[in-house]
Order: sequence, then C-alpha cells, then structure tokens
Amino acid sequence: MIRGERMVNKKSAGVLIGICGLDVIYTKGIQSILFGIENVKDTYVSNVQTEMIELVFRKRPDIIMIKDWEEPNDFVYVVQRMREVNPNINILVFASNIKSQKSLISVCESKVDAIIDKQSNLETITEALNTLIRGETYISTNVATHILNLVVDLLNYIKRQGDYIGIEV
Repeated sequence: MIRGERMVNKKSAGVLIGICGLDVIYTKGIQSILFGIENVKDTYVSNVQTEMIELVFRKRPDIIMIKDWEEPNDFVYVVQRMREVNPNINILVFASNIKSQKSLISVCESKVDAIIDKQSNLETITEALNTLIRGETYISTNVATHILNLVVDLLNYIKRQGDYIGIEV
C-alpha cells in the first residue's frame, strides 16, 4: 500500500517544497505553516494541477504537496510520472474526499508518502511534513480510520458472500 521509508534530499540549506493544485487561500495558509518549520528552505507554488510534473522536473522539490483528484486513474498516472521525473520526491496528498472508497483506494495505489485529510489542522500538517523530512511515511489518524473501516467493510462483505454460498470464511 504505502511505501516504506524514503529519504528526503536534505541539502545543507534545507528542504524544498512544491505546492500544486490547491486553492489559492489554502496555499497561502500552507506557505505560512512551512515558513515556521525549521528545515524548510523554500516553496514553489502552482495552482494548476496540470503543471505538477513540470514543477517537479524544473524545480526538483524534495516534497510536493498535492490534493487528490476526482478521476482516480488520472491521479495515479500523474503520481507515477512525477516519480519517473524525480524518483526521490516525497509526495504528500491532501485527501479531499476520505469517505470515498474509490478516492482512498487510488491514493493508496499511487504509493504516495503521506496522506492527510484536506481538513487537517496545523498540528497534523506540521507533523506530516516533519515525518517526511525525517524520511518516514505518514497517514493521519482520520485517514487511517477510514482506511481501516474500508477493510472491515470488505471483510464483512466477504463473510456475507461466504455465508451465502455455504463456505466458512
């Protein structure tokens, strides 16, 4: 599901962070949070999702912060392309619809490094970024709860199907 530890490219001057595809007001708030984190050197912003791969190629950020998309296949494709352009990039996703099974599955399939709810507070965002800077993966409690609920629903479904056809599961 989510990849194990990855190393952030810690330049002596700090970590470079790209922000792409988030609302303008949300982006400004994120930037103010980033400037309060000790290891952050600079941020690069693009409010257009289609410019994500170009931003990753041109600026080579250590971490890119993006939101998930309505179309899961497109999201997975773009994440794969970013990894091809910069294999060492850490990707933090703001999950905009954590109650959507299709959305959560696509985010997990894309093998991002951090997943947080778009409604996350300052503490969660800071914790996720610091975790990535240390080279570890991060899933917020809220998102993890929804993922576990999906697994439980799936297991219950399998049990019901087994009961229906007479197989003990």
